[in-house]
Amino acid sequence: MSQGELSKSTQAILKLDIEGSEWKALLACNNLSKFAVMVIEFHWLEETTSASVLATVSEVFKNILLDFDLVHVHGNNFARNIEIHDTFLPSVFEATFLNKKFTSETVSAPGNQIKPDSPNNPNLPELKLSDFWFSEHE
Repeated sequence: MSQGELSKSTQAILKLDIEGSEWKALLACNNLSKFAVMVIEFHWLEETTSASVLATVSEVFKNILLDFDLVHVHGNNFARNIEIHDTFLPSVFEATFLNKKFTSETVSAPGNQIKPDSPNNPNLPELKLSDFWFSEHE
């Protein structure tokens, strides 16, 4: 979708699954707020032990959360969980964000996100997600 087409649209949806390149693509995008919904698969969170990768991940989420609420998160059980400071994080996860223009306090309130759904791989157990994913944080 071109910049001009995106400017005209008020309810565009972004679906992004580009196997680890999402971080660079999302950092380069300066018009995310034009989307109504974003469905993104994030990869390789285990790399956040590197300060530079952690800075990139933090910047991406800071930018997204300016205009969007997280309404769904699901760990991809083809990957594995990692534990950082007693918080379980899937190394690959799918997230759905809804533009704050379309949310209410009820939808975006902590704990109201859609809970995990069907496993990506039905032959493996679901990944455990910490309560962190479903609570408010600063």
